[in-house]
Amino acid sequence: MLHHLENERKRMTTAQYQQEYLAIPSDKTRQIFPDKLIARCMNATRPNNISEAFDYVCGVDPAGMGKDEGSISIFKINSDQDTATQIDHIITTKLYTTETTERIVSLNQKYNFNKIYVDDGGIGFGVFSELLKEDDTKFKTIPLNNSARPLDYKDEKRKRILYEDMIFNLLNLMEKGKVSLLQDPEIRESLKSYKFEYSDAGKLIISSNYNHPVQSIMRAVWHLQTKSLKLRVFSLKV
Repeated sequence: MLHHLENERKRMTTAQYQQEYLAIPSDKTRQIFPDKLIARCMNATRPNNISEAFDYVCGVDPAGMGKDEGSISIFKINSDQDTATQIDHIITTKLYTTETTERIVSLNQKYNFNKIYVDDGGIGFGVFSELLKEDDTKFKTIPLNNSARPLDYKDEKRKRILYEDMIFNLLNLMEKGKVSLLQDPEIRESLKSYKFEYSDAGKLIISSNYNHPVQSIMRAVWHLQTKSLKLRVFSLKV
Protein backbone atom coordinates (compact mmCIF):
# COMPACT_ATOMS: atom_id res chain seq x y z
CA MET A 1 0.00 0.00 0.00
CA LEU A 2 2.80 2.42 0.92
CA HIS A 3 4.55 1.61 -2.37
CA HIS A 4 1.35 2.39 -4.28
CA LEU A 5 0.90 5.71 -2.47
CA GLU A 6 4.50 6.65 -3.17
CA ASN A 7 4.00 5.93 -6.87
CA GLU A 8 0.81 7.96 -6.86
CA ARG A 9 2.58 10.85 -5.13
CA LYS A 10 5.17 10.86 -7.91
CA ARG A 11 2.55 10.58 -10.64
CA MET A 12 0.19 13.27 -9.37
CA THR A 13 0.56 16.95 -8.68
CA THR A 14 0.56 17.95 -5.02
CA ALA A 15 -3.01 19.26 -5.25
CA GLN A 16 -4.24 16.07 -6.94
CA TYR A 17 -2.61 13.79 -4.35
CA GLN A 18 -3.92 15.80 -1.42
CA GLN A 19 -7.44 15.75 -2.80
CA GLU A 20 -7.53 12.08 -3.83
CA TYR A 21 -5.69 10.46 -0.91
CA LEU A 22 -5.58 12.92 1.98
CA ALA A 23 -9.13 14.31 1.65
CA ILE A 24 -7.72 17.83 1.53
CA PRO A 25 -9.81 19.98 -0.81
CA SER A 26 -7.78 21.90 -3.35
CA ASP A 27 -8.57 25.44 -4.36
CA LYS A 28 -6.71 24.75 -7.60
CA THR A 29 -8.33 21.52 -8.80
CA ARG A 30 -11.81 21.57 -10.33
CA GLN A 31 -14.08 19.05 -12.02
CA ILE A 32 -14.16 19.57 -15.76
CA PHE A 33 -17.72 18.23 -15.95
CA PRO A 34 -19.81 19.73 -13.09
CA ASP A 35 -22.25 17.45 -11.26
CA LYS A 36 -25.30 19.42 -12.39
CA LEU A 37 -24.20 19.24 -16.03
CA ILE A 38 -23.62 15.49 -15.75
CA ALA A 39 -27.08 14.96 -14.25
CA ARG A 40 -28.69 17.09 -16.95
CA CYS A 41 -27.02 15.22 -19.80
CA MET A 42 -27.53 11.69 -18.48
CA ASN A 43 -31.06 11.31 -19.83
CA ALA A 44 -30.69 8.72 -22.61
CA THR A 45 -31.94 5.13 -22.57
CA ARG A 46 -31.04 2.10 -24.66
CA PRO A 47 -33.54 1.85 -27.56
CA ASN A 48 -35.46 -1.27 -28.49
CA ASN A 49 -34.81 -0.88 -32.20
CA ILE A 50 -32.59 0.79 -34.76
CA SER A 51 -33.95 3.55 -36.99
CA GLU A 52 -32.65 4.00 -40.52
CA ALA A 53 -33.50 7.70 -40.24
CA PHE A 54 -30.35 8.33 -38.22
CA ASP A 55 -26.62 7.85 -38.64
CA TYR A 56 -24.74 5.87 -36.02
CA VAL A 57 -21.15 6.41 -34.92
CA CYS A 58 -18.85 4.47 -32.65
CA GLY A 59 -16.06 5.60 -30.32
CA VAL A 60 -13.50 3.02 -29.20
CA ASP A 61 -10.93 3.10 -26.41
CA PRO A 62 -9.31 -0.35 -26.75
CA ALA A 63 -7.92 -2.36 -23.85
CA GLY A 64 -5.48 -5.24 -23.82
CA MET A 65 -5.06 -8.30 -21.63
CA GLY A 66 -3.97 -6.31 -18.58
CA LYS A 67 -5.99 -4.83 -15.73
CA ASP A 68 -7.14 -1.75 -17.64
CA GLU A 69 -10.65 -1.62 -19.02
CA GLY A 70 -11.61 -0.59 -22.52
CA SER A 71 -14.76 1.13 -23.68
CA ILE A 72 -17.01 1.23 -26.74
CA SER A 73 -19.64 3.97 -27.07
CA ILE A 74 -22.34 4.07 -29.74
CA PHE A 75 -24.24 7.25 -30.58
CA LYS A 76 -27.24 8.05 -32.74
CA ILE A 77 -26.67 11.23 -34.72
CA ASN A 78 -29.51 13.60 -35.54
CA SER A 79 -28.04 15.59 -38.43
CA ASP A 80 -30.96 18.04 -38.58
CA GLN A 81 -30.49 19.10 -34.96
CA ASP A 82 -26.75 18.38 -34.84
CA THR A 83 -27.14 16.25 -31.71
CA ALA A 84 -25.72 12.95 -30.49
CA THR A 85 -27.62 10.50 -28.28
CA GLN A 86 -25.79 7.61 -26.69
CA ILE A 87 -27.60 4.32 -27.28
CA ASP A 88 -25.08 1.81 -25.97
CA HIS A 89 -21.95 1.65 -23.88
CA ILE A 90 -19.82 -1.47 -23.53
CA ILE A 91 -17.00 -2.02 -21.04
CA THR A 92 -14.34 -4.41 -22.36
CA THR A 93 -11.73 -6.31 -20.35
CA LYS A 94 -8.95 -8.76 -21.17
CA LEU A 95 -9.51 -8.91 -24.92
CA TYR A 96 -6.98 -9.58 -27.62
CA THR A 97 -6.98 -6.84 -30.26
CA THR A 98 -8.51 -9.33 -32.70
CA GLU A 99 -11.39 -9.92 -30.28
CA THR A 100 -12.01 -6.18 -29.96
CA THR A 101 -11.95 -5.89 -33.75
CA GLU A 102 -14.42 -8.76 -34.11
CA ARG A 103 -16.79 -7.08 -31.67
CA ILE A 104 -16.64 -3.78 -33.56
CA VAL A 105 -17.18 -5.55 -36.90
CA SER A 106 -20.22 -7.30 -35.39
CA LEU A 107 -21.59 -4.00 -34.09
CA ASN A 108 -21.02 -2.42 -37.50
CA GLN A 109 -23.12 -5.16 -39.08
CA LYS A 110 -25.90 -4.21 -36.68
CA TYR A 111 -25.68 -0.42 -36.88
CA ASN A 112 -23.90 0.21 -40.20
CA PHE A 113 -21.78 2.95 -38.63
CA ASN A 114 -21.19 6.18 -40.49
CA LYS A 115 -17.82 6.47 -38.75
CA ILE A 116 -15.78 4.45 -36.25
CA TYR A 117 -13.40 6.61 -34.18
CA VAL A 118 -10.57 4.61 -32.61
CA ASP A 119 -7.76 5.52 -30.26
CA ASP A 120 -4.90 4.19 -32.37
CA GLY A 121 -2.21 4.88 -29.79
CA GLY A 122 -0.48 1.98 -28.07
CA ILE A 123 -2.65 -1.16 -28.02
CA GLY A 124 -5.27 0.64 -30.11
CA PHE A 125 -3.00 0.64 -33.15
CA GLY A 126 -3.60 -3.09 -33.54
CA VAL A 127 -7.38 -2.62 -33.54
CA PHE A 128 -7.12 0.28 -35.97
CA SER A 129 -4.90 -1.71 -38.33
CA GLU A 130 -7.21 -4.71 -38.25
CA LEU A 131 -10.27 -2.59 -38.97
CA LEU A 132 -8.50 -1.20 -42.03
CA LYS A 133 -8.20 -4.75 -43.36
CA GLU A 134 -11.96 -5.35 -43.15
CA ASP A 135 -13.89 -4.36 -46.29
CA ASP A 136 -16.90 -3.18 -44.26
CA THR A 137 -14.91 -0.93 -41.92
CA LYS A 138 -11.77 0.23 -43.70
CA PHE A 139 -13.29 3.37 -45.24
CA LYS A 140 -15.15 4.45 -42.11
CA THR A 141 -12.47 3.90 -39.46
CA ILE A 142 -10.86 7.13 -38.25
CA PRO A 143 -7.88 7.17 -35.86
CA LEU A 144 -8.13 9.75 -33.09
CA ASN A 145 -5.25 9.58 -30.68
CA ASN A 146 -4.15 12.24 -28.26
CA SER A 147 -1.79 14.02 -30.65
CA ALA A 148 -2.94 13.87 -34.28
CA ARG A 149 -5.74 12.87 -36.61
CA PRO A 150 -5.82 12.17 -40.35
CA LEU A 151 -7.60 14.37 -42.85
CA ASP A 152 -8.24 11.46 -45.23
CA TYR A 153 -8.70 7.71 -44.89
CA LYS A 154 -5.37 7.02 -46.60
CA ASP A 155 -3.65 8.90 -43.78
CA GLU A 156 -1.70 10.98 -46.31
CA LYS A 157 -2.54 14.25 -44.61
CA ARG A 158 -2.52 14.84 -40.88
CA LYS A 159 -3.52 17.71 -38.67
CA ARG A 160 -2.53 18.08 -35.05
CA ILE A 161 -5.33 17.70 -32.52
CA LEU A 162 -4.67 18.02 -28.83
CA TYR A 163 -6.12 15.71 -26.21
CA GLU A 164 -7.66 18.73 -24.55
CA ASP A 165 -9.59 19.56 -27.73
CA MET A 166 -11.60 16.35 -27.52
CA ILE A 167 -12.28 16.81 -23.81
CA PHE A 168 -13.46 20.39 -24.18
CA ASN A 169 -15.41 19.58 -27.32
CA LEU A 170 -17.43 17.09 -25.24
CA LEU A 171 -17.86 19.69 -22.49
CA ASN A 172 -18.96 22.32 -24.99
CA LEU A 173 -21.52 19.98 -26.58
CA MET A 174 -22.89 18.97 -23.18
CA GLU A 175 -23.26 22.61 -22.13
CA LYS A 176 -25.15 23.35 -25.36
CA GLY A 177 -27.50 20.39 -24.86
CA LYS A 178 -26.14 18.65 -27.94
CA VAL A 179 -25.20 15.38 -26.19
CA SER A 180 -27.38 12.92 -24.28
CA LEU A 181 -25.67 10.18 -22.29
CA LEU A 182 -26.82 6.85 -20.90
CA GLN A 183 -27.52 6.64 -17.19
CA ASP A 184 -24.73 4.13 -16.55
CA PRO A 185 -22.81 4.50 -13.26
CA GLU A 186 -19.50 3.91 -15.05
CA ILE A 187 -20.14 6.92 -17.27
CA ARG A 188 -21.04 9.12 -14.31
CA GLU A 189 -17.94 8.02 -12.40
CA SER A 190 -15.70 8.65 -15.39
CA LEU A 191 -17.07 12.14 -16.05
CA LYS A 192 -16.73 13.09 -12.37
CA SER A 193 -13.15 11.85 -12.29
CA TYR A 194 -11.91 14.38 -14.85
CA LYS A 195 -10.17 17.25 -13.07
CA PHE A 196 -8.17 20.24 -14.23
CA GLU A 197 -5.82 22.68 -12.62
CA TYR A 198 -3.17 25.17 -13.65
CA SER A 199 0.45 24.80 -12.64
CA ASP A 200 2.35 27.70 -11.13
CA ALA A 201 3.65 28.34 -14.65
CA GLY A 202 0.10 28.57 -15.98
CA LYS A 203 0.12 25.21 -17.78
CA LEU A 204 -3.18 23.33 -17.94
CA ILE A 205 -3.06 19.89 -16.28
CA ILE A 206 -5.86 17.36 -16.85
CA SER A 207 -6.15 14.22 -14.75
CA SER A 208 -8.53 11.28 -14.36
CA ASN A 209 -8.38 8.07 -12.35
CA TYR A 210 -11.10 6.39 -14.43
CA ASN A 211 -10.97 7.67 -17.98
CA HIS A 212 -12.07 4.85 -20.30
CA PRO A 213 -15.81 5.61 -20.67
CA VAL A 214 -15.10 9.27 -21.40
CA GLN A 215 -12.29 8.30 -23.79
CA SER A 216 -14.73 6.44 -26.05
CA ILE A 217 -17.48 9.04 -25.65
CA MET A 218 -15.30 12.01 -26.54
CA ARG A 219 -14.12 10.25 -29.70
CA ALA A 220 -17.64 9.39 -30.83
CA VAL A 221 -19.02 12.91 -30.34
CA TRP A 222 -16.06 14.40 -32.19
CA HIS A 223 -18.27 13.56 -35.16
CA LEU A 224 -20.21 16.75 -34.39
CA GLN A 225 -17.12 18.91 -34.33
CA THR A 226 -17.11 21.58 -37.04
CA LYS A 227 -14.64 24.11 -38.35
CA SER A 228 -16.62 26.90 -36.76
CA LEU A 229 -16.26 25.40 -33.30
CA LYS A 230 -13.62 27.43 -31.50
CA LEU A 231 -12.72 26.23 -28.03
CA ARG A 232 -10.65 28.20 -25.58
CA VAL A 233 -8.99 26.52 -22.62
CA PHE A 234 -8.91 29.74 -20.62
CA SER A 235 -12.71 29.67 -20.37
CA LEU A 236 -12.27 27.18 -17.50
CA LYS A 237 -10.33 29.60 -15.31
CA VAL A 238 -12.05 30.45 -12.06
